[in-house]
Amino acid sequence: MRNCLFFVVLCLAAGSWGCSKSSSVPDEHRGSYPVLLLDEEHSQANPSIKDAPSYKIAPADGLVLDATQYDFSKARYYKGRNPDAVQIVVGDQFYKVKCDAREKKYTIDPTTTTCIRGNEPFSKFKPGDNVIVGIGYSGNASNDELFVMWAGVIDVR
Repeated sequence: MRNCLFFVVLCLAAGSWGCSKSSSVPDEHRGSYPVLLLDEEHSQANPSIKDAPSYKIAPADGLVLDATQYDFSKARYYKGRNPDAVQIVVGDQFYKVKCDAREKKYTIDPTTTTCIRGNEPFSKFKPGDNVIVGIGYSGNASNDELFVMWAGVIDVR
């Protein structure tokens, strides 16, 4: 599972299939988003951790990935670069969130996601969703390739 997850997230260089941005989420809802603190325990990208647990969240319009306590310099693909993108996979839909490399909190919601594979704009985290998340840096000019520095799974209940 770990190698498959790593491969799926890393190999998102399949090109862009035209989804448009979805509707915006009012700012007052963003304060109620669940916040997931990134850590080594939940990282699927760490080969020394077997069976990393998934995060579990209630359905939500979005979420915040908090990497303020995570040390990306220990990641396999660090190479002196900080993360500049988050990619998520929900079913057969692939989305990207472009990030400021200096930022360590990443908001994922309809206003920040761009569809890079599939045809449905991101709407929210729904019950039963099994979400694969990869954080890393873009590897090509079209920014659809990701060198994964942290990866995890989120189960929406």
